[in-house]
Amino acid sequence: MQDPRSVDPSPEGPADDGEPAGTAARRRRPGAGRPRDEALEDRVYDAAMHVYAEGGWSGFSIERIARHAGVGKAAIYSRWSDKRDILRDTFERRWEAIEEIDEGSLRGDLAALVAMAVSRYQDNRGAVALHAQVDGMVSPEFREMALPFITRAARPMFRMLARAQERGEMDPTIRKSLAVLLIMGPIASRFARLETTPREMTGQEAETFCAELVDLLERALALRPGPAGR
Repeated sequence: MQDPRSVDPSPEGPADDGEPAGTAARRRRPGAGRPRDEALEDRVYDAAMHVYAEGGWSGFSIERIARHAGVGKAAIYSRWSDKRDILRDTFERRWEAIEEIDEGSLRGDLAALVAMAVSRYQDNRGAVALHAQVDGMVSPEFREMALPFITRAARPMFRMLARAQERGEMDPTIRKSLAVLLIMGPIASRFARLETTPREMTGQEAETFCAELVDLLERALALRPGPAGR
């Protein structure tokens, strides 16, 4: 689950060049020469997401991953050298980018994006995103490893906002990086509140939250009448 609040791209959004951080490391990994066992690897990736969602980077260990996946630690070490390698490969395969959204209008795009983000925050992808924000602040090692995936996942949002500005619907003076924070911040904050849990917001409550947030975002981002735009 992507949460780009830690991304500080240029006003035009993250660059598209460069390959994911795990690619070169995986090519160099000694265990990479072993025959592929996709079923085992999928179990490890699923377990790694579960373990990271539960305890973040400080609670992430090969022992816990092996126990949750139902595999031996030797099988894991034969494919990955350490827990950083596992999480990097897991993010490469399980960290989902925001889907490309193009509903043809600013309001339609915002409604689709907010609904998608709220849906993702209601399972363990939300916990992964929230842990990543904290871990990125306290662990330079984690931030260096995770930032390429967070940045890559955010690109569709920047393209969506650029199209809204090109259509003349969104104020062109608003930086897209700030708009992304404005969109995702309330959603992440809602699920980070201590007095709530992600699965408590269902049905009508989720619909109301999404509708009210879209109204607020549209008022904040829309181009206003007048020669100066705003």
